[in-house]
Amino acid sequence: MKNLTITLDDDLFAWTRVEAAKRGQSMSRFVSAALADRKTPGVAEQLATLEEFLTGPGWPGVADDLPKRDEIHDRPALLRHEPADLRDRSEGSGEAGDER
Repeated sequence: MKNLTITLDDDLFAWTRVEAAKRGQSMSRFVSAALADRKTPGVAEQLATLEEFLTGPGWPGVADDLPKRDEIHDRPALLRHEPADLRDRSEGSGEAGDER
């Protein structure tokens, strides 16, 4: 690996320092990665798009408001309803044979 000394404007230096810190990298590693991305155009854009996709939808907090699966399926309307006024089959079995 070779060393290189570069000169940057104050604004560019400050921006580079902040961006490297956001990524947890040294400035040297950040600049090296930026140059490597520039060397292979398209790959960096594809990786950025993939990362954006994998982080989920861009609406933070929406999923927190949605009901959970158990809440949806445990509603009283979805529970099995058995009417109380129906007789059990064993009770009426003798009567049905007598009527015929």
